[in-house]
Amino acid sequence: LLDESADFESIAMRKGHWSEWFDAHVIETLREAGHEVSLVQWRADAEGMLAEVRAARPRVVFNLTLSALDDRGKDSYPAALLEMAGLRYTGATPRGLLLTTDKALSKIILSAHGIDVPHFQVLNCPSDATAPQSYPVLVKALNRGGSESLSDSSLVHNLSDMKRAAAGVIKEYRCPVICEEFIDGRELSVGIIGSKERPRILPPGEWHFGRGPQFVTHRVKWDLPYCEHYGIDFKSATLAPALARRVNEVCRRAYTLLDLRDYGSIDLRITTDGRIVVLEVNANPGLFPGSLRFKPVPFPRLIEDIVQAASRRPV
Repeated sequence: LLDESADFESIAMRKGHWSEWFDAHVIETLREAGHEVSLVQWRADAEGMLAEVRAARPRVVFNLTLSALDDRGKDSYPAALLEMAGLRYTGATPRGLLLTTDKALSKIILSAHGIDVPHFQVLNCPSDATAPQSYPVLVKALNRGGSESLSDSSLVHNLSDMKRAAAGVIKEYRCPVICEEFIDGRELSVGIIGSKERPRILPPGEWHFGRGPQFVTHRVKWDLPYCEHYGIDFKSATLAPALARRVNEVCRRAYTLLDLRDYGSIDLRITTDGRIVVLEVNANPGLFPGSLRFKPVPFPRLIEDIVQAASRRPV
């Protein structure tokens, strides 16, 4: 099941930006493993779409959607529809997608269970902003993924700039913003696979920001020439054994608390005084060969394990 914006020809020919090839890698890997694969696009005509899905008589629906109704804040809708239709599908449940898409709600849940998160405030209107506990502050869309709303100007150092940045995000993305404390320190991204009952925490990757912005903007995540120019890199992290155990435990608890399954990732920072601060939990990070998040698991094995886990679930 693909996004409504997916272009089958571009997927097949791998046209466009490399970030648009993720679906192609999964589709090719499934076919190479001997699976019969049918492609269906999510669309607002739910009855027609489900009829098309059912006509394929799927053992499993591989859910590759990242949005619904052209809104990344509604990425739980396709999973909810599949759930209601009694179809087995891969990836997080509607609950897991809802909890992780809302950056504020996920932080409230984690904090209530003793996991360190940045201080934050949510704004529907820039004029409602109040002075934070400390600066600088990152201003970003409440429910967008892929660092979609983040740029150099997202990091602000006073209330006036915070309101101005919030107004820009609200206008462009038509959603609330979250203004959160900027945590200085090492930034890691940790891949996790498996069920929430028995997650496997994979070795973390670490961002090295070079001369660029010291946080993951949209360009840092998706613009390879930009990263090369500014010396930005994402490499395997080296952690002392005791710290690695603490990171793994925090990630395991976050994955379980937010109801993730099959695969996910957690972004966090480690401060100079040893705090482990969870920035975001991602229920549907991109699946592609060579992804450092999932590097210890060969890509064909990763995709097959996801399919088999879904096929064993009751409907």
